Amino acid sequence: MRAVGSSSSPGSEGELIDVLANLEVRIEAYPDLKASEEFACLARTLTELEEQISAARRAFNAHVMIYNDLVQGLSRLCKEG
Repeated sequence: MRAVGSSSSPGSEGELIDVLANLEVRIEAYPDLKASEEFACLARTLTELEEQISAARRAFNAHVMIYNDLVQGLSRLCKEG
């Protein structure tokens, strides 16, 4: 099992990052949109989602490391026994 890293984003995650970056560039061109309350709410929601995704990735990676350690330990036990 492989851990997921931010530098090796799979297809859909990498596409999401590209879309969000493109959205931020377009928003800069429209100051009225940037100042609207609905957009501020959307921006907060996106930030919260990005933080949740990051936390889930860290938890997943931690569990993958534990799993890999257990598999290596089991393989050592099988070789010794």
